[in-house]
Amino acid sequence: MSHAIPIQHAQIDLSGMVLPNGLLVERISVAGRDVQIQPKPLDLILSTPGTLSAELTEGELARFISGQLPAAVRDVEVQCIGGRLQVAAIAKVVFEIRAIAMCRLEIVDGRFIYVRLESVEPGGPVGSLIESQIDRINPVFDAADLPLPVTLQSVSSEAGRLTVSGIFEWGG
Repeated sequence: MSHAIPIQHAQIDLSGMVLPNGLLVERISVAGRDVQIQPKPLDLILSTPGTLSAELTEGELARFISGQLPAAVRDVEVQCIGGRLQVAAIAKVVFEIRAIAMCRLEIVDGRFIYVRLESVEPGGPVGSLIESQIDRINPVFDAADLPLPVTLQSVSSEAGRLTVSGIFEWGG
């Protein structure tokens, strides 16, 4: 039997991870303190929960959302503004109309991220159409798709990026 190797701090950075739903996560960083590596068989043991941070870009969010929408919706643009997502697109119902939706992101059960519609310009039937599409694509993120058992704690959107943070326990 091998002896565990103690490590004061460990960090692993991953880039370009494609989740099963097709969403591309630009960067994932996992870190832990007081880690032990068990060499044979390979295992990591954390004495305290580790942290996880994942980043997605506005462009990737736009690409992902576009792939979830019907063909009548095009030119999707996403902006991370003040903790919210602004999604703009052109939809053709009878004629083409540009709609802008302000959304917030909500963590549900420490596992899922849902998009919640806050407002739509213009409102009326366009708002109902957008709300039904959001309901169809939720949840947009499931922590079970990550390679670690993660509990999501926060989601923020600033400076062109969406950042998801959480904690995980591992090993033993």
